Amino acid sequence: MRKIDTVLLSSGGMRSLVAAATLDRAGLAWLYVHDGRVASLHDRAMFVKQSEHFEAEFRSELKLTHLHRDRAGMEERSPLSTFQLVSGAAAEAVRLGANRLVWPVTAGEDLDLVSRVTESLVLLEHVVKLETGAELAIETPLMDMTPRQVVEVGEQLGVNWRLSRSCRMDQGPACGACAGCARRAEAFAAAHVIDPLTQAAPARTD
Repeated sequence: MRKIDTVLLSSGGMRSLVAAATLDRAGLAWLYVHDGRVASLHDRAMFVKQSEHFEAEFRSELKLTHLHRDRAGMEERSPLSTFQLVSGAAAEAVRLGANRLVWPVTAGEDLDLVSRVTESLVLLEHVVKLETGAELAIETPLMDMTPRQVVEVGEQLGVNWRLSRSCRMDQGPACGACAGCARRAEAFAAAHVIDPLTQAAPARTD
């Protein structure tokens, strides 16, 4: 069995798809975290489709369902949910013997968010070293991208957008009404690309 070098934290979304297209498949493990979101099972199904498309040799899953909870129809996030998510992924990467964890998070032009995430990841790398002795690099290759830029890069890489899901509802590929679908539609329109999930036409500029 080939040694695992890199772990990709994948949600089955657009960013995961684009990040996967940039990575060497050799020694790559795909990791999905069940984080308690309403759409988790649908997202996992897309995660499997993406990993199969890229002929993944290794797949792993974690259950951290306490990170998001549905209370009276409203989704609530646990305190420090993002840090817990990445910490759990880092722990799994160390368990698998990897030396790199790729997290396809984006912050775009939000410099404050970029700074906070960067500082948190430096701290987490230090904690991993202290607790396990392992050297784990946590990389965020899409950090500086906006949603529009993610779509543009995906187009350049020739990704199949049907292998990504953005909907936050517990139903098919796209409800067209939730915040996730709205952000996706806005990104494709801004990039002047047709989304094959909805066949929505790019925004007109004339």
